[in-house]
Amino acid sequence: MANLINLIGDKMLDYAKIADFSKWQGDIDYDVLDDQDLSGVIVRAGSINYLTGVPYTDFKFEINATKSAEYFKVLGFYWYWRANQDPNLQAKYFCDLIKYKEWSLPPIADIESSNGIPPNLLRSRLKTFLDGIEARLNVKPIIYTRASFWNYAVGNPKWASNYHLWCARYRYLDGNLEPDLTGPWSDNKFKPLSWNDWLLWQYSADGNRLGHKYGMDSFDIDLNYFNGTEEDLYKFAEVIEEPQPPPTTEKVEISKTLALSLYEELKGVLQ
Repeated sequence: MANLINLIGDKMLDYAKIADFSKWQGDIDYDVLDDQDLSGVIVRAGSINYLTGVPYTDFKFEINATKSAEYFKVLGFYWYWRANQDPNLQAKYFCDLIKYKEWSLPPIADIESSNGIPPNLLRSRLKTFLDGIEARLNVKPIIYTRASFWNYAVGNPKWASNYHLWCARYRYLDGNLEPDLTGPWSDNKFKPLSWNDWLLWQYSADGNRLGHKYGMDSFDIDLNYFNGTEEDLYKFAEVIEEPQPPPTTEKVEISKTLALSLYEELKGVLQ
C-alpha cells in the first residue's frame, strides 16, 4: 500500500507540477518545498462561515502568501465558496485580500459545497460571485471543482465553459492506483459536464502521506498538474525568466590587476 501511495507523488508526466495548501498544512519549511519538483504553488486565502455569514482570512494566508512569492514565480490564491452565503460579500472580501498581493495565476473559486442550496439558485449565486471577482480584479477567475459535485449540484450552465477548469480527480483512490490516467477524465469517467478541457488537475490529496516530503507539518498535501510544460505554465502566467546580469566592470578590472600581479611575480622567478 505504501509503495502505491509513494508512486503517485513520484510519477511524473510531462505536466508542470503545482502544490496547493492552507492552514491545514500547518507550518511550512519553504526551503524543503523549494527543493521539490514544483513549478508553482496555490494558497488558500479564506472562506466564509456557513452559519454566521462572517467572511474570514485563512490564518496562514499572510505568511504563506509572502513566503510563496519569495520562492515561486507562479503563485495563485483560492477562496472556499459557500453557496448559502452572500456571493457579493464573498467576492469583495476575497478581492480585498489579494488585490495588493503578488500573484500570477487568476484568482480561483473553490466550488465543492452546496450547503443545501438547490441547483438553480446555486448557479445564480455562483455567477454573481464570479462576476464580482472579475469586475474588481479585471480577470476571469478559475473554477475548482469535481465531477461528482458539479454534475449534480450545479449542472451544466452555458457560461461555465468560459472559465478555466481546475478539476479534482485522484489517481489513487480506495486502494486503487490508476497509472494510465493522463488527465482527470482520460478514461472517459468523472467528466464535469460543462468542460471539454482542463487547465489544472488535482491528482493527489488526502491519504498520499507526502506532506513531510514537501516541508509540511501535515501528513498529506494536495498535488496538481498544469495542462502543459513548465514553459507553457510560465507563458500562461505571463512569467518571464529574469536574464542573468552581465559581469560588472569592477570585476573585470580586478581580474586584470590580479593577472598583472601574477605575471610580474612569474617574471621575477624566471629571471
